[in-house]
Amino acid sequence: MNVILLKSAIGSKGGLEKITKRFIAALIQKGDSVTLLTTTSSKKPLPDLHPQLKVVVLAHEGPFSFWNLFYFDYKVKQWLKKNPHEIVFGFDRNSWQTHIRAGNGCHAAYLKLRKESLLKRLIFKINPLHRTLLYLEKKGFEHPCLKILFTNSHLVKRQILQYYKVPPEKIEVLYNAVEWTDLQKPFDDTFKVRAEYRLKWGIPHDHFLLLFAGHGYKRKGLSLLIEALKSYPKVTLVVVGKDRSPPKISSQVRIFGPQESLIPFLQTADALCIPSLYDPFANVTLEALSMGLFICSSAFNGGSEILTPSTGVVIDDLFSLTSFCKALDITCANPKTPLSAASIRESVKGFDFAKQMQKMVSYAR
Repeated sequence: MNVILLKSAIGSKGGLEKITKRFIAALIQKGDSVTLLTTTSSKKPLPDLHPQLKVVVLAHEGPFSFWNLFYFDYKVKQWLKKNPHEIVFGFDRNSWQTHIRAGNGCHAAYLKLRKESLLKRLIFKINPLHRTLLYLEKKGFEHPCLKILFTNSHLVKRQILQYYKVPPEKIEVLYNAVEWTDLQKPFDDTFKVRAEYRLKWGIPHDHFLLLFAGHGYKRKGLSLLIEALKSYPKVTLVVVGKDRSPPKISSQVRIFGPQESLIPFLQTADALCIPSLYDPFANVTLEALSMGLFICSSAFNGGSEILTPSTGVVIDDLFSLTSFCKALDITCANPKTPLSAASIRESVKGFDFAKQMQKMVSYAR
């Protein structure tokens, strides 16, 4: 088949880019002819891609995000008019494609869930970036030529059905994937290096080590977590990620900033907390489970849907301190042990990239 993929800024280092590259490899392995329509910039040059992939750079990104979105969409439509295609598979927000993977979730729902002042909500209504995202989202989701809309959680499926006129039968829920097999060696080494890292970082031996990982601390709910941890003096929180405005921290919080690899932190922590205000499916959910960590998640993380009582807990009400602490009580009662870690890891064996990509390729045919 002749497959056209739409993904701007493929040079970014995110979960969406990782899935796009894996999907490209899976299609080519099936014998399909694959062309990627993309953009480039000085900050996001093209990475090494599959040697059999045809790459067409339609635009060089400028300083205005909303214009980059509009211009890429315009150039895509112009290119498609002149080139034959059977499937147009979008990974971003574009106004027309036959298949969409809505990995970024539903922007209309995200804006509604944000806890902002009245002034900020009014500013959002006229912000050109938000207006552009909502325009392209509506056009793409409701286009009559759309055949399949993949979401990475039932959370996102419900939101799309709430905000847009999309026939439910067009939406397929396909959860995110993880390098489950690749993580076997780091997992096997976990209990060999844990003590070394704890000593290096100055973590008291009798403290429960809780990990927070993500960029954009406000959307990820870090301040809510820090507030709740005031009741847990023997919990040390390690924060990996970045934000323009770091929250107020206490002595029990260690900020490590962005890291090239999350592996040492996944090896050392007892559990991971994902108190997100909105996450279609936080990739770190699967990464942590694959490394044997218990998960404490908000219900606004689509990844919480794969948790069971033995692998994690969902905070009933993220904005209730009582509810948050109830979930933390359960979390702290589940420290990492060789037995528990092995069981948690085994629970997500079916989410290995190879299996998930096979499913997406079969749906897309």
